[in-house]
Amino acid sequence: MIVNVASMIVLLVAIVLASLSPRDRGFIPGLLLIGAGVVGFTLQNLHIIPREWSFTARTLSLGIAILGLVLMERVWKAMRSSGGRPS
Repeated sequence: MIVNVASMIVLLVAIVLASLSPRDRGFIPGLLLIGAGVVGFTLQNLHIIPREWSFTARTLSLGIAILGLVLMERVWKAMRSSGGRPS
């Protein structure tokens, strides 16, 4: 539980830092999706989601977080190939 809270704080700080620079604003959607995945895991750990839906909730949360990572990787590769200039 402490790890989930710490990761949410780190994600919020990363979103704030990314919003300060126009070049880094492309990372915000990926960070938000990763945050949604962490929130899904947290809800499951708090037993807010019924036990019958536990596997589905974890799978969905993991899928959302992976989608966020893929979006962030695509933005990072686009920035690296363009020399750091936004496309």
